[in-house]
Amino acid sequence: MTWYAASIIIVTKLRTGVQTEFPVSEDVYLVEAETDDEALQKATAIGASSVVDDPSLTLGGRPAQHHFAGVRKLITVMNPFPDEPDQGRPYHGTEVTYSQYTLENEGDIDKLVRGEPVSVIYEE
Repeated sequence: MTWYAASIIIVTKLRTGVQTEFPVSEDVYLVEAETDDEALQKATAIGASSVVDDPSLTLGGRPAQHHFAGVRKLITVMNPFPDEPDQGRPYHGTEVTYSQYTLENEGDIDKLVRGEPVSVIYEE
């Protein structure tokens, strides 16, 4: 069996009315499956079941709810060399997920590392 990191997208939406901003949570779950298709099915089930109807949830003081938007990416978990890259269980040193994007200028590199806002072109 192969291990995957599944990026699940949860969006907060107002129950009624016009909304101009949409808070998004990207949660990464470990999934074990035989195939990519099975991993996607399992990740989708996790995402759908992670959303519960909480009547006390608000956004800007207005009633809101969470919505499962989908699985944004599914990455094969990679164990460090010399072990089998994707067959064994994850352990210390295992790469669980990654992102690839392009920055608009070199000055944004340090800002990104410090956690400051920057514009990116998200690739993967």
